[in-house]
Amino acid sequence: MLDTRGEYIGAGMQYLEDLANPAGLLEIGNCSELSYEAATNDIKIQDFTRPGGGNAKTVKRMEGVTVKYKAHAYNIANISRALYGDSTRVDSGTVTGEVHKAFPGGLILLKNPGASNVVIKAGSVTWEEGVDYDLTDAGLPKIKAGGKALAAGTDITVDYSHGAHVVIQGLVNSGRRYRHVFVGLNEADTGRPVVIELYRVVHSPASLQMISNEFGGMDFTADLEKDVTKTEQGVSQYLVVKYVD
Repeated sequence: MLDTRGEYIGAGMQYLEDLANPAGLLEIGNCSELSYEAATNDIKIQDFTRPGGGNAKTVKRMEGVTVKYKAHAYNIANISRALYGDSTRVDSGTVTGEVHKAFPGGLILLKNPGASNVVIKAGSVTWEEGVDYDLTDAGLPKIKAGGKALAAGTDITVDYSHGAHVVIQGLVNSGRRYRHVFVGLNEADTGRPVVIELYRVVHSPASLQMISNEFGGMDFTADLEKDVTKTEQGVSQYLVVKYVD
């Protein structure tokens, strides 16, 4: 059968499934780049039988395959994977008597962001918003110079309400293995589908772009590992590509 596949301009969706805690293939979200890069270990012996050089024999051994992708969805799963993190959800609530030390011009990093109904006290003295402190857009108090805070620091307590939020603890969960699937469409070939499945990958920590003039992204790199459960004759233990006719 004549193969009519030609040039390729790709688009599509990527999915991951945690192999230790399988819950289905979940979307990574919008990604602007995806590539699969194979590396070899080349063993060569030069031809010494005559002048001019050249190789008498070359053996190429596969060192591995690396998948790289740039994710633009700053969701909890992607950020956690980028930082080798674990996430927990915190319900909305109220806090009474949270202890801090206030310095002129300093930020008070409350345990919970998004604070409202803030009351700051130094002993029995209640501080005044706009005079002794301001609230940032994240609901964190910033102490004003010229207010009641002493240069050496003032012990304060903070009462406040806060909304629900997610906490990601970074660098606590390395080495997770995932199944990676790309469901792609070739725009240069009437949207012809291609599906690529990597049975087992392990990610490196990713860069996490947080300030930029452009849309931010996370650059992920993952190495392909052998799936020892694939034992059928002629079946790869690493990956499979399915390209629709």
